[in-house]
Amino acid sequence: MVSGKNMGEKPRSASMEAIMGIIKNTFGETSKLVFETLLKIGREVQDEDLAMHAGLHVSEVRRILYKLSEHGFVTSRRVRDRETGYYIYFWRANTEYLPQILISRKKTVLNKLMERLKYEETYIFQCSSCSSEKERFSFDDAMINDFKCPRCGAQLEPVNNAVTVKSLRELVERLRRSVEADEKRLYNRGS
Repeated sequence: MVSGKNMGEKPRSASMEAIMGIIKNTFGETSKLVFETLLKIGREVQDEDLAMHAGLHVSEVRRILYKLSEHGFVTSRRVRDRETGYYIYFWRANTEYLPQILISRKKTVLNKLMERLKYEETYIFQCSSCSSEKERFSFDDAMINDFKCPRCGAQLEPVNNAVTVKSLRELVERLRRSVEADEKRLYNRGS
């Protein structure tokens, strides 16, 4: 497998490691290998050559390249072969767009964490009898029902989620600062 630490290459930046993690987690290990190989080659390359360098079947490499292209990780240029009339595709890693992809992914995670934090702060009561259901109630819902479960009538009890709320707040703040710093670096380069 091609790695940023093999064959005398310089180590990858933290953001490149994050991009590799995104590719692996979203598309799989083989997609990560294709992208790493494309980065290692460092220039436009035909899918057949890329398949040879990666040690994969060309049809699998094409399928991966199309997926990566849909998400902005790679770009292609097509040229018509004068002899056959078929198009030949030349692929390259879209390294210029990678910082935006990373920021976008961080924002997606940030939004999900903020939704979870809002849930944890809002739904603070749970039924002591229906605990296997794990349904939680907001303060307003609990008050409307006289702090009794609408299903079984048992007493609603406060959920002890202070540690979860604290952890989520810290994580949200850390990620928010990271996104702000990334955007500042990206968009204030020439300033």
